[in-house]
Amino acid sequence: MKHVLPAPWPRWPWRRWTGRAMSLEALEALGGEAQGILPALLEALLDFAGEDPNPYGFSKLSRAIVAVGREALPDLLALLRDARPRVRALALMVLRDMKSLARPAIPAVREALHDPDPEVTLFAAWVQEGLGEHAPEALSILTGWLETEEDLLRRLEILKFLGSMGEAARPAARQIIAFLHDRDWIFRLAAVESLGRVGAPAEEAVPPLIRALGDRERTVRWAAAAALRKFGPEASSASRALEEALTGSDPLAIWAAFALMAIEPSREAEFFRMVLETLGSSSALQRSEAVRALGLMGPRAEAALPQLIGLATRAADEHLRFLAREAIGRIGLADVSVSPLSELLSCDDAALRSRAAQCLVEVRPLPEDLLPGLLQALKDADETIRAPAARALGHLRSAGHQAREALQAAERDGTYAVRYAARAALKEISDRGSP
Repeated sequence: MKHVLPAPWPRWPWRRWTGRAMSLEALEALGGEAQGILPALLEALLDFAGEDPNPYGFSKLSRAIVAVGREALPDLLALLRDARPRVRALALMVLRDMKSLARPAIPAVREALHDPDPEVTLFAAWVQEGLGEHAPEALSILTGWLETEEDLLRRLEILKFLGSMGEAARPAARQIIAFLHDRDWIFRLAAVESLGRVGAPAEEAVPPLIRALGDRERTVRWAAAAALRKFGPEASSASRALEEALTGSDPLAIWAAFALMAIEPSREAEFFRMVLETLGSSSALQRSEAVRALGLMGPRAEAALPQLIGLATRAADEHLRFLAREAIGRIGLADVSVSPLSELLSCDDAALRSRAAQCLVEVRPLPEDLLPGLLQALKDADETIRAPAARALGHLRSAGHQAREALQAAERDGTYAVRYAARAALKEISDRGSP
């Protein structure tokens, strides 16, 4: 596919795209007007077909094609007829990213469900699942592949994908349960995690999950406890086994308490304290698992925010800081929780200011009370503070003219990361229609 790029578009070196003048945000702002560069984007897509997978680079490329809009559909549909399976699969991955814009492609995607290449079939099912009402058709294809696919890695991908389908995959619950007896713990783990997501009937799912609490692989045991939470009081038959697990020093105790909060609501506060106390453990693994569990609780774990903010900004372990930021994002920030982060945004320690701003990037929406602190952070001499501050401004519940003006000024910042973040924030504000 050879094209002459229209001036003034340069030929894009996609393998080294980060930092180039023409950013993804610029393309997204242009929308359909970016159609002139579509040939170059499609060339880049074909380049990916001949390379080792680069998820980050492909994600950027796919979003750029999506920014063009429905004008990209005819070319993507043409790629579904390409002789190379990898090209067909990549075209389907872009169609998935297009979401509702891909609806005119449904007939072609249906054909791809019967493609002789398993990877193409899997991605076609992925597109169908994303279009809601067409998920059942994809499910029948996937469950068939689950029975006949000889490639173990492909079977594992299908098993995980069924879990990602949520309740749409409920009819496949029995097939998922069968993998709880697989000799490979990777398959048992995927089955446990998927079973907790598909909304299987409690009478079918709870007994095998209780047995999985005794699995020889610890991650399967932890996942089984976490999955039991999804069934609430209907999983009361698991209470005894879970309470026995509370006495151990293994992280299973954390996940047992996590499950029991939902299974025995009258004792929720008791079990919550058990998880919260583990944040002070001397074991890095225990702290990490407690942070994960609290994050999965969402807003119900609001009482843990002071400790999580402390970990996100002051923990020596970078991975633990990341997990704590992620948990804060899942829980959200009530106005009463803002104060510690507001104070850190203006403290003397640049590292703490940066970490506080990074925390705020994870939270949507943000209370308006944070506006003064973020505006000040956007003027910081340190770019690692300005960039997350710019991105966080886009998350404010109501971004007024002050935030917009500050972000428009940040689009001219001398650092690419700050300009990038400012453009993304302005687009978020525009898409939301924030006043």
